[in-house]
Amino acid sequence: MATPRRQRSRQGELFARSTRPVIALDENHRLVLMTHELDWTALIERAQAIRLSKLKREVGRPPHLRTLR
Repeated sequence: MATPRRQRSRQGELFARSTRPVIALDENHRLVLMTHELDWTALIERAQAIRLSKLKREVGRPPHLRTLR
């Protein structure tokens, strides 16, 4: 029985994905599968909420969460 696929991330691609990977990975590799299954937008939103909750004062520049996927 095939597992249901999740909806893709709502975050658009900043750079187009390369069609020629430098390191060839099998499409069934566990990290490739995990990357497709994760809701990156939800994870980024969660990380930003945690980071903002740790601010002591709202003085200065707002924190910038740099996401690397």
